[in-house]
Amino acid sequence: MSNRVTSVPAAGASSTPPATSRRAFGRGLGLSAAGLALAGCSAPEPPADPAPADAAADQELVPAQDAASQAAVTPDAALALLTDGNARFVAATPARRDYGGQIRATAAAQYPFAVVLGCIDSRVPIETVFDQGIGDIFAARIAGNIVNTEILGSMEFACRLAGSKLVVVLGHTSCGAVKGAISSARLGNLTQLVQKIEPAVEAI
Repeated sequence: MSNRVTSVPAAGASSTPPATSRRAFGRGLGLSAAGLALAGCSAPEPPADPAPADAAADQELVPAQDAASQAAVTPDAALALLTDGNARFVAATPARRDYGGQIRATAAAQYPFAVVLGCIDSRVPIETVFDQGIGDIFAARIAGNIVNTEILGSMEFACRLAGSKLVVVLGHTSCGAVKGAISSARLGNLTQLVQKIEPAVEAI
């Protein structure tokens, strides 16, 4: 099984460097590095020519990931699944899913094809911007999308034990944690978080 780590900033945004080197993280998991800029997390535009209302009902339901579908996914295919999902989000044409069915299908086991590290920012819900369903991806969220020991452990679980094929670091514009690092904000436990970002601020 091969895995890949990919850094994905939102369109027009600079991604937030994590506290731990992504290259070092990739070496630790035996991953290769890659870069990608996806269509962003801005508000999706309505379709220019909306399909008839009954077209959505005719759309085939997307099933939850299972062991067979996860095993068939390569790192490149996982990246394509996220890219295609992001394109659907931007176009406001989400895939049709039976969430109740996906809950039942994943009750005993889960087979996500990727793990995405994003910020806690309420405007960047990971499953939504990539148009993924229940059981499709692991989503780790922390202010500034930094990497700490707990996040690394979570990613190791996702890749080594749960079979995910791709690691994505998702940045976004107007990140409060990055702004805090730029202004050297100090506030309780937030101080330690922004201090992890400050070296990247100082570097530029």
